[in-house]
Amino acid sequence: MTADIKHIDSSQKRFSALMLKIAAILGMTANHTAVVFGTSLPDVALCVLTALGGLTFPVMAYLLIEGYRHTSSFPKYVLRLAVFALIAQVPYYLALSESPADILEYGALNVLFTLLLCLALIYAYDHMQNRYLYWALFAIALAASALCDWGLVGPVLVLLFHTQKSPSAGLLIYGFAGVISSVFLYFEGALLVEVLSQVLYYVFGFTLAFVLMRLYNGQRGPGGSFHKWFFYVYYPAHLLVLWLIATLL
Repeated sequence: MTADIKHIDSSQKRFSALMLKIAAILGMTANHTAVVFGTSLPDVALCVLTALGGLTFPVMAYLLIEGYRHTSSFPKYVLRLAVFALIAQVPYYLALSESPADILEYGALNVLFTLLLCLALIYAYDHMQNRYLYWALFAIALAASALCDWGLVGPVLVLLFHTQKSPSAGLLIYGFAGVISSVFLYFEGALLVEVLSQVLYYVFGFTLAFVLMRLYNGQRGPGGSFHKWFFYVYYPAHLLVLWLIATLL
């Protein structure tokens, strides 16, 4: 994972932002299905769904940076993300929290809050001249991110994506750390299928995310602003549907 995305031959870049969003949506749905239904799923299904889920946050983080760089109105971008973060909080809580311990495991606040925090950090990185003050702010934000889905990983990964020419560094660091932490779960008594699914989450999911990002052509894709709004609506909607299915079953 060392190639610079910008230096890939343009004829090989076949994925628009729309296609990346579709991939992120599919991965997110797969991962949340695995989380909601857990070990009630067949082992193979749990591993496959979790592995696909691994591509979601890296692609979302990458698209967040693309959105930041190309938005015509940063305040509107922030407002849109904040509004849907609030809307999604109830479906997020319903779908992922059978108990207070569950919601603490995944983060008390949904991933849109994580992205909102990351957006503020990359904006501050570009506009704050006092680097000592910025890193103090970053440390505070990092502590606050522990309340969010993807927690401490989110801000660091997004900042690495924003400041590095290629996303390889961030993916390698967190992919390796994720595999190591997954192995430790086994020694803590986790089921083998749970450990394997988490290893696949980082190895397969992060690798697939990197490939998709390398194939990104910098274009929005067809549909105008429709797909921009579709993702925001889909996030709380699919969580609500999964919760309803789990409740009925």
